[in-house]
Amino acid sequence: MNRITTKLLTLLLGWASPTIQSYGQSPFQNLDFEDGVFISIPGDPYGVRFGPAMPGWTGSYATNVTGRITYNTLSLGTAKISILGPDNPAANRLHGHYYLVLQYGSNPYGVPPQISPSLVQTGMIHATARSIRFYSTSPLSSPFLVSFHEQPIGLSLFGPATDANGEAYIWGGDISAFAGRTGRLRFNGSGFLDYIQFSPTPIPEPSVAMMLAPGMLLLFLRHRSPIRLESLP
Repeated sequence: MNRITTKLLTLLLGWASPTIQSYGQSPFQNLDFEDGVFISIPGDPYGVRFGPAMPGWTGSYATNVTGRITYNTLSLGTAKISILGPDNPAANRLHGHYYLVLQYGSNPYGVPPQISPSLVQTGMIHATARSIRFYSTSPLSSPFLVSFHEQPIGLSLFGPATDANGEAYIWGGDISAFAGRTGRLRFNGSGFLDYIQFSPTPIPEPSVAMMLAPGMLLLFLRHRSPIRLESLP
C-alpha cells in the first residue's frame, strides 16, 4: 500500500470516527448505587466526594453541579442528595446495601431559594427495553419527575418490591420510544430512590395499576416504621 493510499484511508477513518463513536455509547451504570467508593472531604464531617461515591452519575441543585454527596445523614432544611448504607438502618431497606434520599429544601447555592435536587446520567437504553422501573417508598404518587433527553416519562405504580426489607414500591414508565437511543436520564424530586432498571417488559395497563393502589396503601400504613438517622444540624 503506497503512502497516498495510506493517507487517504487515515483521513476517511478520521472523518468517520464521530459516527462510529455515536453508535458506541456506553450503557447506563451503577443503577443500584452499590458501586461507590467513599472518599472523605477534609473538614467536612458529613460529606464525601460525589464522583467516586456515585460513578456514572452527576448531582445538581438547579444549574449548579455538586462535587459532594452527604453520607449517612439527612438534612433538616437544605436541599440534599444523600447516600445511605451499608445496611443503614437495615439491610435491603430498598435493595442491596445502599440507597439514595433526595430532599427538597433551601438551595445551597442561593438561587432559586427552594429546590429539589436532580440526579443525571448519560447513557444508552438497550434496544429491547420497554419500561424503566425504580424503587421508592411511596405507594401514593411518585416522588420524582423522570425524563430522558429532557422528554418526560409518565409514571405508574407497578406494585410492592417483595425483595426489600422496608416499605419499597416499584414505580415505572414506558420508555419504548427511546429504545436504542443515547441521552440524559434525569431524576428530579424529593424522596427515596434505588434499583433503577430497564426492562423488556411493558408497563401494566392503567386499570391494573388502579386496582393495585388500595392494597399498596394498606400495606404502607400497616408496615411503615421510622427511619433512624442522624440529621445535619
